[in-house]
Amino acid sequence: MELQGKILAVSILKCSPRSYTFLRSLFPLPSRRTLQSLLNTVQFGTGINVHVFSVLKDNVQTMSDKDHMCCLMFDEMSIREHLHFNQKIDCIEGFEDLGRHGRTSNIANHALVVMLHGLHRRWKQPIAYNLTRGSTKGDMLVDFLMEVLDACHNAGLVVVATVCDMGANNVKSLKQLGVSEKTPFFRFHDQEIAAVFDHPHLLKCTCNLFLKHEVMNVGLGVVVNGQPLTGTAKWADILKVYELDKQNELYHQLCKVTDRHLKHLHRMP
Repeated sequence: MELQGKILAVSILKCSPRSYTFLRSLFPLPSRRTLQSLLNTVQFGTGINVHVFSVLKDNVQTMSDKDHMCCLMFDEMSIREHLHFNQKIDCIEGFEDLGRHGRTSNIANHALVVMLHGLHRRWKQPIAYNLTRGSTKGDMLVDFLMEVLDACHNAGLVVVATVCDMGANNVKSLKQLGVSEKTPFFRFHDQEIAAVFDHPHLLKCTCNLFLKHEVMNVGLGVVVNGQPLTGTAKWADILKVYELDKQNELYHQLCKVTDRHLKHLHRMP
């Protein structure tokens, strides 16, 4: 199969692996190993990927103005320490690598990944990553974000929001950019960019806190028999309501809540 055909096969596989498996039973399509070998020939180094931005810049020219709007998401994850010699580029991989800021002799154990997500048109694309020893420091994260935002601006994209979790370094970097409770945004190239915290992460953290601590109600305007409603909310109260609802055979108020939601929680680190 020619290169263009393999590229099309990769696109189908990435969109829907199940569909590709079904199509491969009908047509002589390349195996997954063949497509993976093709992907391995494309080098994606640390820092900002200039090849991705070159393609994005070309695609932006065919988009409408509203489709230029996107949000920038970044997250950091722990990775296993490992060194590997890459014969193709004659380089040992696995050390701390900060893109244009160079490499160090420290073995990396964290990866910071940045991705763009369209707001009007549904598209997403990883655009940059760094390998670090320990979590990325707030000052370094600010410089990296400014570098990425500048690349997005030059490509014709309009970043209207950033999304991240409430990690200490993320909060510190956003504060350095001028984000606060009163001004939940910062300015870049005379444009306001909203700083949004990942809401599923916030809900999980709230749930974890509720598991550990009771919630005091100090009068929220609710009045019962002429007296303000006060009390203490406990996780045990939720479990009690859930068990009572399960006993109702005719109609369940909590029809989508299961034991997994209340008794087998995956706690945030």
